[in-house]
Amino acid sequence: MDPTQLDYSATDITQPKDSVRATRRLIPAGKALVIGIVALLTATLLNASALLASAEAQNVGSPLRAITVSVMRPVASLSTALRLDVPRRVVDQALGRSALESDSATVAASPVAPAASTTTTTTTTTAPSGPRPVSPEDPLRVYLAADSFGQTLGPSLVNLTSDEGLVEVEYDFEISSGLMRPDFYDWPAHVQERLPEIAPEVTIAMFGGNDGQETFAEGALQDIGSPVWIDVYAGRVGEMMDILSAGSEYVYWVGLPISGSAEHTEKFQMMNEIYRAEAAKRPNVTFVDIWALFQDESGQYSTYLRNDGGDLVVMRAADNIHFEWPGAERLAAELVARLAAGGLLTTSAD
Repeated sequence: MDPTQLDYSATDITQPKDSVRATRRLIPAGKALVIGIVALLTATLLNASALLASAEAQNVGSPLRAITVSVMRPVASLSTALRLDVPRRVVDQALGRSALESDSATVAASPVAPAASTTTTTTTTTAPSGPRPVSPEDPLRVYLAADSFGQTLGPSLVNLTSDEGLVEVEYDFEISSGLMRPDFYDWPAHVQERLPEIAPEVTIAMFGGNDGQETFAEGALQDIGSPVWIDVYAGRVGEMMDILSAGSEYVYWVGLPISGSAEHTEKFQMMNEIYRAEAAKRPNVTFVDIWALFQDESGQYSTYLRNDGGDLVVMRAADNIHFEWPGAERLAAELVARLAAGGLLTTSAD
């Protein structure tokens, strides 16, 4: 028989409907929605710090940025408090990935005219009245304001101090910001809004990573390190110190670390001397020199440094400037030690 003449019309090749129903087990729509929401919230909490950093790297003044930052900032604080950021940190370290590698943004060095006088600010601060006893019920209120260094330093401070509960840390950081680009981010204006909200007893400041750039002053472009540039930058540093001093009793200004770049090392040393000189004019401002803290045994820069256990770990990021998590944790420990040495962590039982 010719196969082309066969009648296939009577052949039922469809699967029985009951069988189809048996193999298709659909999840109820409500249950699927709940699972999706839980998965989304979990992912958001686990990556909250990175999401906040990405939001803050958006264009300043963008309505989307303002909304995203306002939503993600409390979420990131909750994630850090619950230590839900630890898994991502562990993965980043295992992969050798910088905490700033995927979240940082670069702002071009576009010189702008100084917003204020180019002379050093006149100080009106007074010496601190003295530390008070602290307790988990009434912890020391600490505020960290920083450029991109704060992305790892802020969470590290929170994690380090959360167990004893003697310190309550709140932090703000802005990637690629500084004191030389108020057109990108106006730190003096920002902290003047934040200080009354937080009412810190101690403010820790760390800036300068993005400040080593030319500026426009006295009708001309001023090279970094020139006498006019130094005068402009000292004025802005002094202004920031005075604002912080007016809003908190103690100010710790953290210097810049040694860098793997000879160019940045030279700039950072010069800028550290400005911080040191301006802090010396103010009785409640302490300059924290961290240069030696991040040198190796020979006094040089090294990406790998030994931790307290004697093991070599990655302390510095691939850009030779920022900190990996172990480096941020080392700096956080140094700052807490400074607070303790100043009597600020004394309890009523001590």
